[in-house]
Amino acid sequence: MEASDLDFVVDVLEAELRPDRDSHHTYRRLPATGRPRAEILAEMRELAAGEEPKWQDGFASGAVYHGGSEHIGFLNDVYAINSQANPLHPELWPSAVKYDAEIVAMTGSMLGGGEDGVASVCGTVSSGGTESILPAMRTYRDRAAAERGISDPEMIVPLSAHAAFDKASQYFGIRGRCGHGGPSKNCWAGTAICSSRRDAGTPGTPRRSQIRSKLRASSQSVTTWFALTHS
Repeated sequence: MEASDLDFVVDVLEAELRPDRDSHHTYRRLPATGRPRAEILAEMRELAAGEEPKWQDGFASGAVYHGGSEHIGFLNDVYAINSQANPLHPELWPSAVKYDAEIVAMTGSMLGGGEDGVASVCGTVSSGGTESILPAMRTYRDRAAAERGISDPEMIVPLSAHAAFDKASQYFGIRGRCGHGGPSKNCWAGTAICSSRRDAGTPGTPRRSQIRSKLRASSQSVTTWFALTHS
């Protein structure tokens, strides 16, 4: 990517990811004097108020799932009660073991496990999508090696696959292949770049005009394209 193209992407990224840059101070080191708690909370509430319209109407797929303000209030109470709990120390917080086990059991019962299902169905609670995918891929890799003698595993993933599959490929030595049929260092980046090369008719990474046209056509954000072309 040429310097002018990178500058363009960086400019748009800054505007998209840091819209508060001009209105709120950016701290680059610990201040000599701490700020009053009330002042910090006021700033956080102000920033949150500006962000809420982006997701409260339910049009932010994959970013947040909520059941209304009353349920959010309930979750906030739950977070506050357990803010100091550390599941790494179950001897101090045995309640964390209870919650973890019950979540796994309830989920397992919906997926073929439980008393009337497959007894071996098990699991663990993760912090999000990426962490859920990574141990699953390691488990598949280890099972393939133990049960089928596969020492050079591969996975075929679609263009729409979560970025964590590419991370799993690198972390656990699983070769990733895109659904379009060709190997790629990064399925997302490889497919996006190959597509752009076909459109342009010449080799090279997407130019600024191509990025703009594809963003308009797909309604993707520049953030997504930055991830696609710089992974």
